[in-house]
Amino acid sequence: MSLVLIDWQALQELIDALGMPVPQAAESIYVLFCEEVGNQIVELELAMADADRVRLAKMAHRLRGGLSQLGACGIADMGAQIEQAAPTANLGALEAHVINLRARYDETIEQVRDRYRLFL
Repeated sequence: MSLVLIDWQALQELIDALGMPVPQAAESIYVLFCEEVGNQIVELELAMADADRVRLAKMAHRLRGGLSQLGACGIADMGAQIEQAAPTANLGALEAHVINLRARYDETIEQVRDRYRLFL
């Protein structure tokens, strides 16, 4: 069974709640995914590269919250796993989780772009 990356209903509810035309809302959501979430993932990767467990947990928590709000449930759950594992897990295992989260993030971006390509 593959990982569900996006709760499309939650994402649509967010788009509706923005109260702007769908093309503008879709573009705003896409920009959030690409810029804000992308920057947070870079920070997560930097924390991992520094083996900074406290910062890794903090960034994973922040990332999880933002992704949840965007309906990106699959990678939000992965962020929660990193947050929980950060204090004690083997660094190699943590790094594998971070690499996997990055790969799933890239897939999520592709799915959002494909879904809203008419507006982007």
